[in-house]
Amino acid sequence: MTDAAEMNRPGCFGSALCYKPAHPECHHCIYATACAPEAQKRLENLRDQFGIRVPKRRTLPVSEQVTADGLKMIGEVPVKVAEFLGRCDRANIKITEALREGRNPFEKKPIHMRIACHLLLKATDGVDLKVLKQVLQKKLGWEELTANSYVIQACQTLIAVGAAEQRDFRLYLKA
Repeated sequence: MTDAAEMNRPGCFGSALCYKPAHPECHHCIYATACAPEAQKRLENLRDQFGIRVPKRRTLPVSEQVTADGLKMIGEVPVKVAEFLGRCDRANIKITEALREGRNPFEKKPIHMRIACHLLLKATDGVDLKVLKQVLQKKLGWEELTANSYVIQACQTLIAVGAAEQRDFRLYLKA
């Protein structure tokens, strides 16, 4: 960059804490492409300086996982979902089969899956994920963040086994 261009850069240029490519300010900034590597370099320096280690997200290749229905999945599933599907498999819970027959595959536990499947079976126009979160909060006394994480896990599980699909923040039972 020239000296004039450097002088006109915004004060946030290269800031490890400010730069976020998804934010409108950064997305539309003419300096964003030059700012990104600077911000990343400074972020790494700060992490080294303070000994911060960022854990990588644990995922297992789905090709190594078999769902409770005996289907092999393509892509990746988060570890918690893969572990849950393994428990379902060991307990011989056939999620997709039960839902297609109009039965809830979870009689008692886990309660979040029982509620999600119940709503999925009863809703003719799909389950609004915000409503599912609110139901979990009200019925189980959970905080919003806890309910959010269990809604995500329930959706990922039901989608992974091929029992449901998600469109526009709604979960639909697959025919």
